[in-house]
Amino acid sequence: MTPETVEELEQMIAEAHKEAAAAVAAGAAASSPPASSSPPQPPPHRKVRCVGSALSPNGLAFEERGMISLSLLDRILEIDETKKTVRVEGGARVQAVADALRLKGLTLPVYASIREQSIGGYVQAGVHGTGAKIGPADEFVSRLRLVTPAEGTLDLSDGSDGEPQPEEGDLSLFFLARVGLGALGAVAEATIRCDPLTWLEERTFVLTRDEAAAQKEELVRKHRHVRFMWIPHADAVVVVALDEAEPPPASKGGNAEEARAGEEEAEGATEADASAAAAARAPFEALVPEARRRRAAFSSSSSSSSSSSSSSSSSPEDNADSLDDLSPMLLRQWLLSSSPLDAAWVSEVAAAEAEHWRRSSSPSDATKKRQGWSDEMLGFDCAGAQWVLEVAMPAGTLEEQSGNEMGFMRELLARIEGGEGGGGGGEKIPAHAPIEQRWTSGSRSALSPVAPPGGSGSGSGSGAASAELHSWVGIILYLPEDEASSREWRPAVDAAFREYSRIVERDLGPKHGATEHWAKVEPGRYVDGGGAEGGASGSNNAPLEEKRRRLERRFGRGNVAKFAEARRRLDPYNVMGGSVVDALFPHPNEKEGK
Repeated sequence: MTPETVEELEQMIAEAHKEAAAAVAAGAAASSPPASSSPPQPPPHRKVRCVGSALSPNGLAFEERGMISLSLLDRILEIDETKKTVRVEGGARVQAVADALRLKGLTLPVYASIREQSIGGYVQAGVHGTGAKIGPADEFVSRLRLVTPAEGTLDLSDGSDGEPQPEEGDLSLFFLARVGLGALGAVAEATIRCDPLTWLEERTFVLTRDEAAAQKEELVRKHRHVRFMWIPHADAVVVVALDEAEPPPASKGGNAEEARAGEEEAEGATEADASAAAAARAPFEALVPEARRRRAAFSSSSSSSSSSSSSSSSSPEDNADSLDDLSPMLLRQWLLSSSPLDAAWVSEVAAAEAEHWRRSSSPSDATKKRQGWSDEMLGFDCAGAQWVLEVAMPAGTLEEQSGNEMGFMRELLARIEGGEGGGGGGEKIPAHAPIEQRWTSGSRSALSPVAPPGGSGSGSGSGAASAELHSWVGIILYLPEDEASSREWRPAVDAAFREYSRIVERDLGPKHGATEHWAKVEPGRYVDGGGAEGGASGSNNAPLEEKRRRLERRFGRGNVAKFAEARRRLDPYNVMGGSVVDALFPHPNEKEGK
């Protein structure tokens, strides 16, 4: 379903609510008293789950019984240059908003790795960037227009716009709804506080692990944005640091044409020459013959074991010309895909990547830096298709850093590289690079992964949240993309990632207070007995129950109860629920058989 107006959106949600009410009533009238003590389950009914841009790798937005796309509700309604705010419809893409703001000399305060999210998803899933003094995206949302099934359209505010403060109950609802996982209503509009357009200079350099640990506190304090890219199986940490800089003369003023001219000037001045680029690429190129040998051996084996000619189909990147066209990071992925679970081979590719970064970066070489506007500089080359999991954990405050996240990294790397319990029996885990680590401040949203622990302080003033320091750590395994490799490797890669994730989520997560990013958590990842990956089915749901208890401890029993009560009030028949959110937070009425 794709509404073209807010009125159509309201009508679709209202109709789904009405149909669900009728279905539940009809089911209750027709049902006989239950034979057991278990509450009767309501009959299935249509859903109106908001799908956003369909970018969440865990299917947070998906629902087989019905989804709403807000892609046509994508207008930028108002840019207030005085208040430095932008009011947009929920289906507007982040990149489109950034482009419109640039014309006014403004920018969004937070950019994730990509720019294709819808604003609704950007807010509801708690998207984050990096910067110790910068919170996640939801922390900059001051107003929400929320279309709910039972109470229609609600205008919610944090009171920061100078208008009278809402009642305490509504204030709490706002901080629940900001990271509401799409379960409280559809985000028809959002008002976001903006920053002045910022010209950034990026420097990239490589440290050893000991050097990274010793310098982390200073780097996090010193730089506006900083992230670490840990290379498993190699003593290398790639540091990417960005700070405000003076833009080229042609770019000043924020005018779009002038800004573009300034970017071109900067790019021309800092672009590496061909010989330097070739030298940086050489460590990957040196592994191409071995990767081809592995692929040929696999292709021969696959062909001999199957009569189907498609079983030996090759990737379009197998020929030399195509490989020359690949970026270094895509070439890295191509190398990995030849033997994605061979720990020795993965280690060789990791060593090549570490050398690539050493040759292509420097903390002091002025020719090895990038400049540009923040909306373009803060992205990250995710390369190809991948399994990904990301967690956030407390790291103290900016002035009194706890080092908790560095302990997490030490333990994780030890497990990956065959330390105690690593991969079972001390075996190495074929962990692909990079393991990305970022830092942000906290959020007042009740269900944000960087909310105050145990629900303390949610919905209060911004001072406490902004003083907190949190670290985000993301792990990946690249997926084989050509047909033959995918058929051979995909099941094993899927299984390997479940084991890899188990270490992050279940072994290390509780010890370090880590909470999964909502766009990447998998409720049924460890369900034994063949349970669905994204749901709560299976013969043994103990891991899922464990995860629910952990979430309750993390966000506080009070906040989880408030979220449940808000769902009961705004969406009593759960027409906006989905498999992921319902697995983690069962709807109270369905839990009780209402």
